[in-house]
Amino acid sequence: MVTTTDGHSESGYLPPWATSDPSERDLLPHQLSTYLADITHAREFPGQTVLAYSPTHRDDQPVPAEILHTSIVCTPYAPEPEPRIPVATIQLADETWLTDLDPDDLSRIATQLRTQADLLQNKVLPALVQARADWPSPHTIDTPDSPKSADRADSRTPLTAGHPTREDRPTTDTAALGCARTTRTVDAQ
Repeated sequence: MVTTTDGHSESGYLPPWATSDPSERDLLPHQLSTYLADITHAREFPGQTVLAYSPTHRDDQPVPAEILHTSIVCTPYAPEPEPRIPVATIQLADETWLTDLDPDDLSRIATQLRTQADLLQNKVLPALVQARADWPSPHTIDTPDSPKSADRADSRTPLTAGHPTREDRPTTDTAALGCARTTRTVDAQ
């Protein structure tokens, strides 16, 4: 319920999933339409936190970033009719959203994410494990608790999601990594 100082009132449905009650008393009459247009019911669902590189953090270190933060929103007094019913919004990552998702849209995206998760788990992960097993030992990256890695921890770039492209990476002293830069021609058979 929203009531103005001159006694006019507007009431609407407050959904049980809304996290705040927009009720207001003693609103000036000329503020009513703006106030109503700004009412948004929302419920937030947390995303997943990953370590990612971001152009806003120039120190070349990964930072915690939330991905796939989701909310249900409804703007009951919006000028256009579409936002007047609940829709979902997914924030893929910082400054990137999928908006105004109806139930069919959300179902389709959930299926796509499951498909992608299955691809990561069943195809990419085994391929990565195999690629690392096949990688020549002089190029092996030490684990953080290995004795050699402590000596050169400052010169290594961490391997995490969203790593900058090779051109964006800082130059690394290959001698400090215990390997030499070589060029080798391999005949394809």
